[in-house]
Amino acid sequence: MACVWGWKNRQAADQVALNSHAGGGAGGTRTLCLFNAIEFLDDFLTFLAIRNLSEGYILRNRMFLKGFVNTYPDVSPESALRYLSKYNHLSQNSKARYAGYLKGFLKYLGHEF
Repeated sequence: MACVWGWKNRQAADQVALNSHAGGGAGGTRTLCLFNAIEFLDDFLTFLAIRNLSEGYILRNRMFLKGFVNTYPDVSPESALRYLSKYNHLSQNSKARYAGYLKGFLKYLGHEF
């Protein structure tokens, strides 16, 4: 199963493995991964709000990380590096800010970045 990341997703991944013979089209696994990635992103953004971070900061996280999970629904440090490499044309400060957004999200999911 390619889409196992974070402790929250293991039960869903186990369920997909049990039902993998049930069909669902070629994109079945990707759809599950995308659904979970979006759900975990929403959980992360709620976590930021609970920590009383500014609405602007949360909005900037949402804008950047939504593009990330839509591009790479199988969230991992490797996919984060691939996504971050798309922003090589930006200034060092912008790249550092985006890396910080990814680092926080991955840490929330239990990954090191």
